[in-house]
Amino acid sequence: MKEKLLFLTNRYPYPPHKGDTIRVHAILQYLSQFYEIHLVSFSESEIADERKAHLKPILAQQMIWHEPITVKKIFLALFKSALLKIPISAAIYTSKNKRAYLQQLIQQTGIQKMYVFSLALMSIVPENADSVYLDVCDVEIFKWHDYAKQSIRPLSDLYRYETKRTWDYLKRKTHEVAVCLVISAYEKRLLTRSCHAKKPVYVIPNGVQLAPPLFSSLVPSEKFTLIFVGVMSYRPNVEGMLWFTKFVWPLLKNHIPEAQLLIVGQGPVAAIKKLSRDPSVLVTGYVPDVAYYVHQANLVISPIKMAYGVQNKVLEALYFGKKLILTPQSIRGIEWHDEGIRVVARNPHQWLMQIIDLKSQMLTTEWLLQRRRDFFQRYYWENCLSPLEKLSELK
Repeated sequence: MKEKLLFLTNRYPYPPHKGDTIRVHAILQYLSQFYEIHLVSFSESEIADERKAHLKPILAQQMIWHEPITVKKIFLALFKSALLKIPISAAIYTSKNKRAYLQQLIQQTGIQKMYVFSLALMSIVPENADSVYLDVCDVEIFKWHDYAKQSIRPLSDLYRYETKRTWDYLKRKTHEVAVCLVISAYEKRLLTRSCHAKKPVYVIPNGVQLAPPLFSSLVPSEKFTLIFVGVMSYRPNVEGMLWFTKFVWPLLKNHIPEAQLLIVGQGPVAAIKKLSRDPSVLVTGYVPDVAYYVHQANLVISPIKMAYGVQNKVLEALYFGKKLILTPQSIRGIEWHDEGIRVVARNPHQWLMQIIDLKSQMLTTEWLLQRRRDFFQRYYWENCLSPLEKLSELK
C-alpha cells in the first residue's frame, strides 16, 4: 500500500505547456510511483472536466480552488502582507479557511507528508504539518530585486518591498521544512549562501521527454529562420524580444535580407503583436505544439536579460539538436556547453557576428544525433527526478 502525499501547487498542472506546469506535471507523474497523491491546486479560471480527466490516473483525489486575481484581492493581499509581515505573493493565498481545510484533509486521510510547490503557499500549510518538502524552484527573491531595478516609482518601491518580505520569509520557511528542492545547482548555492539553509537541499532540474516521431522527418525552412519561444506576456520575454527586434534584427536583415523571425508563445502583448507588421516577423500566439516550429528553425535565440531557474525553451532546443545564441542568463542553471552554442551579452554587433558565424557553421548529422543522445541521457525527466525517490525514505 502506497504512502499518502498531499501535493500543494499554485498552478493546475495540466496541460503542461509552460515552465511551472511542465515541472509540476512531471513531478506528479514520477511521485505517483511511490505515493497515493492528493492534489490541492489553485486556478484563476475554471478547470474543465476534460483537463481533470488527464490527471485522474495518477491521483487519489484532486481539489481545485478557483480564485481569479482581482484588483480587490491584490489590495487585500497588500493589507495582509503588512499586517502579517509576509510577501504579497504569499498573502494572496493566505486564509484561515484554507489552512483549516488542509488540516482536516490531513487528519481524515492520515497524510504524513506534504509536497509544496511555491514558497507563497507556505502561508496556508498547517503549523503542525509533518515532513514538508518545499520546492522553491528558482529563488524568486532575485526576480523581485531585478524588477525593482528595471522599474520606476511607485512600482520600484513595491518590488523592493516584496524583495525584503520574500527574503525574510524564505529564511524562516527553509528552517521549518524537512527538505528544500531547487531547480539547479546555481539556485542551491543561492539558497544555502543567502538563507544559510541547514536542512537538506536537493537539486531537481527540469528535463525533456521523447519527441513525437512526427517531427523527426521535418527539416529546417529553406529561408534562414530564427525562433524565440516563450510566454509573450511575461515581462523578461517581452523586453528581450523588443530589444532584439529594435537593435539586432535590422542589422541582420541588412546582411541576410531573406531572414525570417518566428516569435512563438501564448498571450502576446500589444507591443509584440505590432512586430508582425514586418513581413519577415511572424508572431504566432498560442500553438498546440511548439516543437513543430522549433524543428523548422535554423537557429534558436534567447536574448532575455532577466532569467531565473532553468529555461525550458533552451532545454528543448538542445534536445532537438538546434544551434543556439543566447545570453548568459538564459543558460544559467543548465550544465551543457558545446560548439553549437554561442553565449553572448546583449551587444547588438556581437549578436550579429555570432548569428552570421553560426549560419555558416556546418554541424554534421552525426554530431547533432550524438548531441541529442548525450543530452537526452543527461536531461531525461526520469534521470532528473531520481533524487525524489530518496524522499520516500525520509520521515
